[in-house]
Amino acid sequence: MMKPFHALPALFVTLALTMCDPPPKQVGVLPTDSSTTSEPDASTGQTGADSASTSTGFDPTSTVTTETSTSSTWGTGETGGDGSTGEPTDSGGTLGDGADMPPPEVCDVWAQDCPQGQKCAPWGEQYWSQAKCTPIADPPKQLGDECHVEGYATSGVDDCDLGQLCWHVDNETLAGYCIEMCSGSEQSPSCATPETTCAVLNDAILNLCFQDCHPLTQDCPEEESCQYAVTTFSCVPQSGAAQVGEPCELITDCQAGLTCIPSQVYPGCVGDSCCTPFCDLEEPPQCPEPGMECVAGSQQDELPPEYDNVGLCWLV
Repeated sequence: MMKPFHALPALFVTLALTMCDPPPKQVGVLPTDSSTTSEPDASTGQTGADSASTSTGFDPTSTVTTETSTSSTWGTGETGGDGSTGEPTDSGGTLGDGADMPPPEVCDVWAQDCPQGQKCAPWGEQYWSQAKCTPIADPPKQLGDECHVEGYATSGVDDCDLGQLCWHVDNETLAGYCIEMCSGSEQSPSCATPETTCAVLNDAILNLCFQDCHPLTQDCPEEESCQYAVTTFSCVPQSGAAQVGEPCELITDCQAGLTCIPSQVYPGCVGDSCCTPFCDLEEPPQCPEPGMECVAGSQQDELPPEYDNVGLCWLV
């Protein structure tokens, strides 16, 4: 029997997929809840959102809640990662050919209104919270190319081309790949790359074109998983590889094909949240625990037809 879901307020999202110790990747995306105003703690990178009561994963209409937002979102901002303090380098510095980096100049990531030879890039000490003009590398890396950031993952200084960001950055090597930033406006965002969807994050400072995917086939690149991201299913970096029934804090702590739900709706879960599988609504239920059923999400009617069969194992 199909039961409706109540999705996360505004999203499953909020990327910062770095709550592991040590974090394998640094991202630095904040919860999109506008009520979150506190600065992240320097030692944990967590914001005031972590004390808010928010729903976790795909939520049913019963609206089960948990006391930590880390289990209800893609994560909260964290420091620069292993071997890094998360503090920015001084405003000087070099990129690519060694040209001096100018002092930060405030800009508009949508308008890309920086002087010629520069781009408007999101940056921040612990998460992407503001924008500045940075030099465009010569030659610049292109979409999908391996790229590198300078200093720490959210410094905003990378070697990707105009309108791109170095994404899924490894904390140790500071290497990632170039991803398209959304164009248009916050009210009407768009993506030029086929089969991608714009996710507007961090108070519209971080706006990225994520690859569309299907949670039942998990057709994402290596080290990424298909999760519900803002308005559709998108490929996002994994922060862990927890198995079915194992504890999790972020939906990306689970291995591909799973997501993180509250312990109240996962029988026998030890901890606040545990990993549960996506399931096919058109197939006989194969959920891991007695009492769990494959249920549909409340966004089902808003998603394209190819997601009509997507469900989630949940205690009913």
